Amino acid sequence: MTFIISHGDFKLELSVLPVKELKPHEETLKQGVDELKSSLINMRLQHDPVIIDSKTKVILDGMHRHKAMQELHFKLILVCAVNYLDERIGIKRWLRSSRMSEDQLGKIARTLSLEEEGRYGQVMQMVDQQQSCLGILSEKVSYYSKPCGGKDKLKEMVRTFDQFSNLIGVRVEYISEDNIMQKVREGFSVLYTQLPSKEDVIESALSGRLFPPKSTRHTIPARPVAIGFPLEYLSLERTNSENRLSELLRGKRFMEMPPGSFYEGRKYEETIYLLE
Repeated sequence: MTFIISHGDFKLELSVLPVKELKPHEETLKQGVDELKSSLINMRLQHDPVIIDSKTKVILDGMHRHKAMQELHFKLILVCAVNYLDERIGIKRWLRSSRMSEDQLGKIARTLSLEEEGRYGQVMQMVDQQQSCLGILSEKVSYYSKPCGGKDKLKEMVRTFDQFSNLIGVRVEYISEDNIMQKVREGFSVLYTQLPSKEDVIESALSGRLFPPKSTRHTIPARPVAIGFPLEYLSLERTNSENRLSELLRGKRFMEMPPGSFYEGRKYEETIYLLE
């Protein structure tokens, strides 16, 4: 049983599905999962649905929410299914930014077998043209790797970077591509990785060879928010839970808010549909 929100000819299909049927394509951060678990326990609501591909049930947005529900032993979860192959759904990347000394940069470069290159713009170009698997950008000195030969090598190298950063106690911040130049000018280094494709995302989820946490960032034309589905309904049998969702949505309307709108302290790039 689904409830459809039409954003022009782009369909958002709300429903409940078994938690075990959803397929994450990247790993999660323990702190993020723990925070969501606390929020779920306190609010007793699933505030926003997990965004999934309608065909494969691969999670596009909401990996931490799914993991939190899984660890809290819920059988069902509220989802919004979309057609992932729709060209209006885009894929971007999160990038890792940190403040490392030149000595630390040299050590991680040697650990990852990277070559030195003074111009960070050249490293970005090499990575984007798939002549390099990843690079480390900084204002003074930058580094690049050999070609990947497959996304599994990229995943391995990013995990090594994360382990090294954790070992030396360097705080890693996740930034969008729009903030690269600002961070580099401020003295930070940026781990610049190849952009995954939609095919990479699906393959990662279906094979179980997940990307490291915070690897992808999907842009979707529209999404529903603030559904506020009571968690007690997600412990029911599926048919009963679907009936509860139908009762919650029956007779209600969704307020459309344009891209760039702020809701609960977050600025949304896409149109959001807010349950009134």
